[in-house]
Amino acid sequence: MNNAARIIVGAIISGVGFIYALFATFMLLWGWSDSGRPWSAGEWTFAIILWSPPFLFSLWLVYRCVGSSLKLTVLAELAGIVGCSLWLVAYFYFGREPQTLLEQQTPLVAVTNRFDRVPNLPLRYPAVGTEMPDGKFDPIMFITTIDSGNGYKDAFSTIGPKLKPPRIKIFRGTNDIAAENYFLGEFEIADYGKIKQPRELRLFFSVDEKKRLFVQARAVDKTHNDVLKLKRLSK
Repeated sequence: MNNAARIIVGAIISGVGFIYALFATFMLLWGWSDSGRPWSAGEWTFAIILWSPPFLFSLWLVYRCVGSSLKLTVLAELAGIVGCSLWLVAYFYFGREPQTLLEQQTPLVAVTNRFDRVPNLPLRYPAVGTEMPDGKFDPIMFITTIDSGNGYKDAFSTIGPKLKPPRIKIFRGTNDIAAENYFLGEFEIADYGKIKQPRELRLFFSVDEKKRLFVQARAVDKTHNDVLKLKRLSK
């Protein structure tokens, strides 16, 4: 086996060892935070020794795989760590569930107390929601600083074959009439024809740490909970 092949095999082993090292680090930090008290140097040493053997074994395998060459071991380790890091970044980036951006900077209202989980219109605090068939505003999530940052509607409508694709108009505000609130956009479900059986359409709203407001649509039944792609029709 030539050096290039040895480095490739060593890099694969190194990548596995690197993933294990990340997992072990997470478990150590989780155990430390869950203990509710500072760990002594002895406790840290014991925990590290306990979790180290698989990672050290992977280092030994890489060393033996490259013919006991320290130089090739370092190259294989670097190749494995870089390759595995790029794979993890790509996995989490492309594996994200699609969300549709509604606002780059949604105005959050500072509220110290709020008990109206089942709101009466007009609202005391602004919410994001949809327009109902009768033109009324259906609030789904309050836009206040005491919210957990997400909210959803159990069943916005029923979708499926032989059913007309719904038009989803989203607003932010406090008024009973949807059109009197701030219009965030009108959407439809992209590739609606691919839905082969009746499902409930659920809308999920969220605000991230940058105060960006997102919406996500899901098709739900007893055995499915699939993310749908929304297509913007107007703003």
